[in-house]
Amino acid sequence: MCAAGKPKKQPYRIAARLDTLSRNLSPGDFQEFNIKRKGYVQTKWGGGPRGSERQLGRTRSAELGVRRPALRRFIGCDRGEKRSKVLKFFGTHGKGARHMKIDIFNHIFPKEFFDKMMAVAPNFADMGKRVRNIPVLVDLDLRFKMMDEFGEYRQILSLASPPLEVLAGPDVTPDLARAGNDGMAELCNKHPDRFAGFTASLPMNNPDAALTEINRAINDLGARGVQIYTNVAGKPLDEPEFLPLFDAMAGHDLPIWLHPARGASFPDYMGEKKSKYEIWWTFGWPYETSVTMARLVFTGLLDRHPNLKIITHHLGGMVPYFEGRVGPGWDQLGVRTSDEDYTVILKQLKKRPVDYFRMFYGDTALFGSVSGTKCGLDFFGVDHVLFASDSPFDPERGPMYIRETIKVIEQLGLNDAQKEKIYRGNAERLLKLSVN
Repeated sequence: MCAAGKPKKQPYRIAARLDTLSRNLSPGDFQEFNIKRKGYVQTKWGGGPRGSERQLGRTRSAELGVRRPALRRFIGCDRGEKRSKVLKFFGTHGKGARHMKIDIFNHIFPKEFFDKMMAVAPNFADMGKRVRNIPVLVDLDLRFKMMDEFGEYRQILSLASPPLEVLAGPDVTPDLARAGNDGMAELCNKHPDRFAGFTASLPMNNPDAALTEINRAINDLGARGVQIYTNVAGKPLDEPEFLPLFDAMAGHDLPIWLHPARGASFPDYMGEKKSKYEIWWTFGWPYETSVTMARLVFTGLLDRHPNLKIITHHLGGMVPYFEGRVGPGWDQLGVRTSDEDYTVILKQLKKRPVDYFRMFYGDTALFGSVSGTKCGLDFFGVDHVLFASDSPFDPERGPMYIRETIKVIEQLGLNDAQKEKIYRGNAERLLKLSVN
């Protein structure tokens, strides 16, 4: 049953199909391992037509980190136990396992905050409906079980959408922000082996209170930065009332997490009343990120604070793909505009517009897109890309985006030093962390 196969002369690929080991896995849920030519033997496993285990062979331990006896742990398990062991085994020992992973953009609701949110906006639509139906956002036991699948894996916590400023007015949001930040700080203190830090939420519809909360969360609670959204209940972030918040973060020398925000009430066309088919999310959110980046560039924020660190969720939205428009296109700023002279802005800026966009950072939360990740990595460079999953907003409500993002990074042909920067090093540098 456990006899090893004979070495093959040609390269081949193992597909360890988890759904054949346990039928309560969704179809296509698997981990792939690229097996190089030298020093490997073929490995097949899974239930055959009669439910028997197929051949379990050896692979070089440098690839999977285990030898044949370790694989025997899966034989004889019931379905539930087998699923748990298989997922945890491959999350810990599969490709990329030797790299500690710091997931800098995933989401949670501490209990006290969740209770307050439900009291204030129990029937909030769209994203409100979405977050009320994801148990991992509030259930720590489920969250820890999910995290166990990925071995040396830590999270930087942030509150999930919707933004505080669309949940309540400026008299209520400061209390919501304090509850969320206190809750995340408590979780980090109780579970440092799980949560390496958190990014504070702010009552952005109350700028004075937001400035107070920045200082409290960072100085008193140990927040590693702040999360803001691409607009404040419809107001752009380059409005003068928000500029002191950027000044404060430049002074703290900690990053701003920039999360897109748009709802169905924002129509696809001017002649309509609402967006259809969730276009507001699929295309609206990347557009929001890109627009906000542009507004901050052209108002001169990055000349005012050249060391300001802004992490754009989902790897810079549309910007990397539209490098040509952002580059040569905006080098001609003003040629398409009749009622204002935008050429003055180009003269005021110290760099080409595209060079400012490269000053932003991006995360890898692209839901398993290899081509999108390659594009973003090529645009920002390895020093400006950080590992993130956007968990638990995937079809499995937790592990899928983590698993698929790791899988993508392992397919990019990066060397170990480059992967170490993305998985861990860039986060430790920006957030001023040392994670063991």
